[in-house]
Amino acid sequence: MIYGFFVADDVFPLSTKIMKPYSDKQLSNKKKIFNYRLSSARQSIESIYGIYTNKFEIFHKTLCVLPKIADIIVTACTISL
Repeated sequence: MIYGFFVADDVFPLSTKIMKPYSDKQLSNKKKIFNYRLSSARQSIESIYGIYTNKFEIFHKTLCVLPKIADIIVTACTISL
């Protein structure tokens, strides 16, 4: 079974499927490290998305397909890179 979540910025509400950075001004070292690593993950994801949109026109608009079909599309694009 695959467990997933969304990496988001501070604009989104926190939920069990969304990870976002801590927004307090005075953070513990653990929270600062978490924010740094989450930011790095977001940057990697945004970079990969940029590569996908440059190579595959299908990512220039919203995918209006069932989640299972979206998984197949993304997997096929990943394999072809």
